[in-house]
Amino acid sequence: IQNVLELYFNKHGMYPSPATSWAALRSTLSSDTGAMIPNDPLGGGATYVYGTVKGGVQYILEATLEGSVPNGYAPPTIPSGMSSTSGAAPRCSAPHYCLSL
Repeated sequence: IQNVLELYFNKHGMYPSPATSWAALRSTLSSDTGAMIPNDPLGGGATYVYGTVKGGVQYILEATLEGSVPNGYAPPTIPSGMSSTSGAAPRCSAPHYCLSL
């Protein structure tokens, strides 16, 4: 997912704005880059949450883990004004794991 976001950034000079849902964002990224975007591999109904700040210069990607958060995990700071596919700021404490760029 991060690689596809970087492909999008290289093409457009910004990360995509959050869509109204993860499915809509997947569709945008897939049609724009030609890449396949995964769903939850266990099919548990969990989806990823993607958020950006205005201008698309930074993103946070949230995933729900089935197990515990890795040792040494330090959640990223959620910037103010972030919008996301869930309609709320990403949750970055256990059992949620966030990547930020």
